[in-house]
Amino acid sequence: MNWNDAGSYCSSLTLGSFSGWRLPSLEEMRGAEYFYPVSWTDQDDGSEHTWDYLGMKGGISITDSTRIWTTTPAGDQQYASVYMGPPDVFGILFKPKQWGTMLDPSRDNAHDRVSKASDHNAVLCVRSMDASLLQIAKDAEVSHPVPDLLTLKANVPLNKARQAFLAGQYHDAIAQSQSALAVKPDLREAYWGIGISYGMLGEWDQATSSLASALKIDKKYGDAKTAMKWVKDSRNAAKIGKPVKDEPPQWK
Repeated sequence: MNWNDAGSYCSSLTLGSFSGWRLPSLEEMRGAEYFYPVSWTDQDDGSEHTWDYLGMKGGISITDSTRIWTTTPAGDQQYASVYMGPPDVFGILFKPKQWGTMLDPSRDNAHDRVSKASDHNAVLCVRSMDASLLQIAKDAEVSHPVPDLLTLKANVPLNKARQAFLAGQYHDAIAQSQSALAVKPDLREAYWGIGISYGMLGEWDQATSSLASALKIDKKYGDAKTAMKWVKDSRNAAKIGKPVKDEPPQWK
């Protein structure tokens, strides 16, 4: 998308029941709100190379040549293309014949040389978040994008369930997971949490039933399939008084 298309896309976007999206400013992109530093070392033919770049929060996949439109003017033009990666973290990228050349946005002729569009552009839409919603997001501690506000809210008790499970408080983990389902009835992770918690208590029928509910929501849910095998093996081992070879599921 060119700059105009990107701006129109964000302004007309409704995502997770929210509207009021916009392109970020260059100053916002320089902050730590969206990105985190990454250092990656590659060994090739006996030589070692280390690359320092920015990764995008929320599990969003990007490359070091991704450019993101901002609202910051470049000279008298109302667009700028943000470049992530060495030699500088951010800057305006122009592409005549030389791919990947950096251009300082403060240069007088920056607007004459900046590219309005490229084949590696990405569009990042942002919006303001009120304090109460921000607190919900912090309490949820999600490590991946969620599709809607209900899922985000459901992750608050689900996070408490995870903490209870890690502390060996499996009844509390079940109760908190059930609270998550009261908010979001089709949250597969909550059924999974109930299933593995019942499994840790040796209550195999309840464990099987809960994991089956998770798989009914998502038949390709790999964690539920793995947990179901563990429950089956554990049940069989308990019948003959032998230990289970596989480790119990981990709630990370």
